[in-house]
Amino acid sequence: MIARLIRRYGARKLVYLASDLFGFAVGGFLALGLTPTLAYHPFYEVVSTGKVVTFALSAFLAIASFRYHNLYKEKVVCTKAAQFVLLLKNAFLTFVFVLVIQFIIKPFDAFTYSRIQIGAFVLIAFLLISFNRLWLITVVSERLGRSAIGLRNILAIGAGQLGQKLVLDLKSDKASHLHLVGFVDDDPALLHADIEGVNVLGATSQLEHIVRENDIHEIFLTIDSITCDRLLDLVRKCRSTNCQINILSEHFGIIDKKVGQSEYSALRYAPIYQNASDLYRGHLKRGFDIFAALFVLLLLSLPLSIVAFLIKVTSPGPVFYTPTSIGKGEKAFKFFKFRSMYHGVSHDTHKKLVEEFMSGRIVGAKLHNDPRVTTIGRFIRKFSIDEFPQLFNVLQGDMSLVGPRPSTIYEYEMMEDWHKRRYDVVPGMTGLWQVSGRSEVSFNDMIVMDLYYIENCSFWVDLVILFKTVGAVVRAKGGV
Repeated sequence: MIARLIRRYGARKLVYLASDLFGFAVGGFLALGLTPTLAYHPFYEVVSTGKVVTFALSAFLAIASFRYHNLYKEKVVCTKAAQFVLLLKNAFLTFVFVLVIQFIIKPFDAFTYSRIQIGAFVLIAFLLISFNRLWLITVVSERLGRSAIGLRNILAIGAGQLGQKLVLDLKSDKASHLHLVGFVDDDPALLHADIEGVNVLGATSQLEHIVRENDIHEIFLTIDSITCDRLLDLVRKCRSTNCQINILSEHFGIIDKKVGQSEYSALRYAPIYQNASDLYRGHLKRGFDIFAALFVLLLLSLPLSIVAFLIKVTSPGPVFYTPTSIGKGEKAFKFFKFRSMYHGVSHDTHKKLVEEFMSGRIVGAKLHNDPRVTTIGRFIRKFSIDEFPQLFNVLQGDMSLVGPRPSTIYEYEMMEDWHKRRYDVVPGMTGLWQVSGRSEVSFNDMIVMDLYYIENCSFWVDLVILFKTVGAVVRAKGGV
């Protein structure tokens, strides 16, 4: 079990996680016994359920915040200054978490001496965590050697220019815990060749055997010239090895530029995580969608009813706009939106815009100052309020909260075959490209972001996208 966790997440990440949990546990244990005069009572004399739950939930939220701020990524943990700043930020956030949870629990369990205890919990926990991260773990790592806390064996597929650049980047990064074992390449002339001191071990047909024989943890796809369709097929082949997959390709360059998910500071790539949850994607995601959709509809029922009334009284026509869209399995369904245009207007202008967008002649497919949009329509588009009726599509099962956007029929008819891989999953109300670029990315970049999301879909990813979506909506970022 431990070996499997180390292989999947890396020993280094697990060491930092254990260190953080230890810091929060000690901080909570010591803080519970403090009084306003800073006198100390034994833990067992003052413990209460409310206090333990408060500190435990706060620690859980703090760990989630650590992950959100990349505090378990190599490019951050190897930089002490960046770590220290992020730790200070998260200390403040943890203090806020405690206050919020205390406010919720307090009616059920008196939180005596709360200010002293809250301050002590946060201070002790973050002093310990900072000491462990910024000094102790580094010293132990240096004393025991690089392999002691997680040297990771990697394999590169493609021994061309990108592969050679990977070798040079790794040699220049002295702090890296990556060891390039060898290359895999389908060019027979390169078999057993020496590339910058690294051997070509075989072809992609031997991939599983090479991974097993060399105890490979991560695979880097470094093929110079490859179609996106072929690249995606190769990703699926690599998935069978259960290794972490990292893509260095111009096709996926937008991921590092807009999303910034690479693990190591010296490298720029798009990671495909093997720990994406099939259980969540297959079962729990649907339950989460139903619960969240019902909650939002109940919470916003009054303001959404007012919007519907204003649409009806300010311009003739139906309240909802219901075009036919293409969803999972390339099946058609009725797509709900609040009507933001005058009823019966032509869509030829938008079709022409979409054609230019999909052909790569323009970036973004938004019409600005469109005369077909009503006065109330401009407002609801600006804050994406017109999208809320799609919650009914979510309840019907045609859509999810997060996923690739559904396509119109004319968009679908113009797509290439590799574009249509986005229909492998249920479309969503929001997605990765909306929070990473929205109207600032090309069509192919949008598709790549959708495909990247499909490969990495998990509860955590969905939660982060939803959190960022709320921020984008509040700031009216990308709205028209």
